[in-house]
Amino acid sequence: MYDEVLKYGSKIVDGLSSYKQPIFVYIVPNGELRGGAWVVLDPSINPTHMQMYADVESRAGVLEPEGIVEIKLRKDKLVALMERTDPTYAIHKKASKDSSLSAEERAAATSELSRRESDLMPTYKQIALLYADLHDRTGRMEAKGCAKPVQWKNARRHFHWAVRAQLAISAAVAKLLAASPQMTTEEAKQRVFAQIPQVSQQDDRAVTEAVEGLDLSDVIAQVTSSHLTQQLMALVHSHRKVGFAGLVGVVNALTDEEKAAFAVALQTATPPAPPYSGA
Repeated sequence: MYDEVLKYGSKIVDGLSSYKQPIFVYIVPNGELRGGAWVVLDPSINPTHMQMYADVESRAGVLEPEGIVEIKLRKDKLVALMERTDPTYAIHKKASKDSSLSAEERAAATSELSRRESDLMPTYKQIALLYADLHDRTGRMEAKGCAKPVQWKNARRHFHWAVRAQLAISAAVAKLLAASPQMTTEEAKQRVFAQIPQVSQQDDRAVTEAVEGLDLSDVIAQVTSSHLTQQLMALVHSHRKVGFAGLVGVVNALTDEEKAAFAVALQTATPPAPPYSGA
């Protein structure tokens, strides 16, 4: 979005949501992703193809730490924190409200309390800023599932294998979806990874080498057979005469050996259960 290379957030979201190739968002060292920019580039826009990564020195969040502190850690909460964590402040606070003390003693305690608060407030504000800043770092982003950490020095190598892995998976998924259009993308991915159970899905290099050398011919044949069987069964259930005529036509097109095998298959097929009728 720098220098208006990317403009109009809604158009960016439309483009990202409909894109069918791998998309990687990387927050560079000392880079920040804030406010509306986060909404525009959030991986949830296109979870199938979109991933976010961040360097360990980057920051991301809707608000900056100063804004979070102004909302979540205002002065009253910092004062309450002082009372819990600073014994001297707690003593002065208790003495300022102790009815058994004289008015002069309570006034002196209140004065000491105010002085102690003034001394501690800058430190507690810095602690609050640091606490808010910790929520914008890669550790928290990874814990929330927003982004994965990638150090700048390893970024080129990481994205080389990440792109190859995603392209290999996309190509394999496309073959399965072409064989069975009713299958979802997630189901197709599961079928692909089921062929390489020994490979960790988090290791992009291992996934790349395994998927690029994977022979899916048997899986595609199974998926195609299942898809065609479902279509034929749906046709028979919806139009029994048409389905029967089509089945006869298929049988007539078979060779003698295939007809014999088909007859054996019919004889050994398990008959459907009779419909239940209540007594």
